[in-house]
Amino acid sequence: MDYLLSAYGMAELAYLLSKQPLLIFDFDGTLAPIVTLPSHAKLSVAVSRLLGKLCECAPVAIVSGRSVADLVDRIGVQPKYLVGNHGAEGLPDSHIMEDELRRVCAVWSHSLRTSLDDCGIDSGIMLEDKTFTLSLHYRLARDKNAALSILQNAIGKLDPVPKIIPGKCVINLLPQGALNKRLAVEQLLMLEGRKNALYVGDDDTDESVFIDAPNEWLTIRVEPEVQSKARFFLFSQAEVGKLLQIILSIHIERGFPF
Repeated sequence: MDYLLSAYGMAELAYLLSKQPLLIFDFDGTLAPIVTLPSHAKLSVAVSRLLGKLCECAPVAIVSGRSVADLVDRIGVQPKYLVGNHGAEGLPDSHIMEDELRRVCAVWSHSLRTSLDDCGIDSGIMLEDKTFTLSLHYRLARDKNAALSILQNAIGKLDPVPKIIPGKCVINLLPQGALNKRLAVEQLLMLEGRKNALYVGDDDTDESVFIDAPNEWLTIRVEPEVQSKARFFLFSQAEVGKLLQIILSIHIERGFPF
């Protein structure tokens, strides 16, 4: 990976912006900093202001593991697309699988709560039921390795078998057939009739977008990761605000239409 804010990265970013890309951002760890409790996540004042300006002049999509309803309460701006549950919400055909995704997640939620209750300990694990996907958080666990072992054992009992996407002190469970972020991005580009995209994410859930991304996509990982397949990286979430400012500046100074 190359540093996005280097001369080379800036040249590549400017070139992409000249091609009228769809601008796509993850939420947690990207637009908003990672926090101990998911319910505490929010945009900084600066990022909210810059994102609002960008949404006024460019096609922006937010693609997140959170539910759409949760995102609406947190972003305070109006992107063109708001896609939740990794792609299960916010796309034109999302309703087709809603009943099945809801049924499977309800079964899993009951099984997991039973398994975790049977542990009989304060494991620091939190189950987040997002209706169409589930997330198991263990950031609050005193012994994260023990918590992860408990989770792996509980997940191993689930029927049907879930698709598992690990994250930063979280395990995401998706029903078979549910979209991931890569498929969501591809559908968004089809809707827009575009082939160029900028995608910014920070987690393993975003690696499905990064891996084997077409040349027309500029992929950026927040916080460098040796194993990441993103083309570029930012050192920290604090640099995302700077990226938004640069995109707006290039748009204004060079007259690139969105």
